[in-house]
Amino acid sequence: MNILLDECVDRRLRRHLTGHNVKTVQECGWSGLENGELVAKIGIQFELFITFDKNMLHQQNIAKYPMAFMVVTRPSQNPDDLKPMAEKIILALPSIKNGTCIQVD
Repeated sequence: MNILLDECVDRRLRRHLTGHNVKTVQECGWSGLENGELVAKIGIQFELFITFDKNMLHQQNIAKYPMAFMVVTRPSQNPDDLKPMAEKIILALPSIKNGTCIQVD
């Protein structure tokens, strides 16, 4: 699965999302884009967008985009928490569908 990590998500998380093509907003050159602009670009290349931004659900019409969104509701900046967070994300992947958003905490 092609996954994009939002700017607010620790890029080291991708090490734990093995078996998936994971990039960051920064790597794509999309840093600083407003959510609407960013989301319009994501659907072209990615199947899943992972963010800590709970407001994304209220700011965007998720259903109109050709990808899924995942909001991690209890982000941690502690590197030791990245692997358990990734395990929860991987467990949730089978339930994602384009145009939907799921929350993982």
